[in-house]
Amino acid sequence: MDLQACYELLAQRPAHAHAHCEGEHSHEAAEQAVNEVAAAVEASLRLGDDQVSVAALGRAFFEVQELRVHIYGEFQKGFEQFKATPQFQPFCTQITEQFAQVSQQVNAIETLLREKQRVALADLIRKVQGQEKEKLLLTSALAVERMRVTDMLTRPEPDAAILSLLEQSVAKMTAQHTEIIVTINELLDELRMELVDEMEE
Repeated sequence: MDLQACYELLAQRPAHAHAHCEGEHSHEAAEQAVNEVAAAVEASLRLGDDQVSVAALGRAFFEVQELRVHIYGEFQKGFEQFKATPQFQPFCTQITEQFAQVSQQVNAIETLLREKQRVALADLIRKVQGQEKEKLLLTSALAVERMRVTDMLTRPEPDAAILSLLEQSVAKMTAQHTEIIVTINELLDELRMELVDEMEE
């Protein structure tokens, strides 16, 4: 299931008639913080290949990676807060745009590293990007599946067979999600070591 499919499935759920104004303001503040960090990273990359050091590109990548972690946190909080409200679709659109912005910045860093002939670093960043894409899709699908379990449990007479299948699905995806996180952390550690070696040369 891709990210858009997850959003479309959730959009079919009945929405509450009232809006959560406090939640909207909280998310807007978080979005502003994300945009400010993104703007700072973009400004550092505008200098071009000749003026940006490999170390600076490495720092920029890890700043963007921290930003991605922040967006995940906002996604998880917002998912629970807005999933049954009219604000859910706008929230999903904002989160999708933020993840896309992060990917663009990482791609720019990778491109500059390749231009500097730092192929090993660029390849590691490409691997992180691939794993992060899988993580995002799985995070979204897992949130939907957990929601289905909750919905089933709230029924007067839950279907035991369907509930069992849903719980098995959640367990399987949770294990896959954990594996992806471990892989990402290993890649990030390897990238840090490569950057240290680069600075020592």
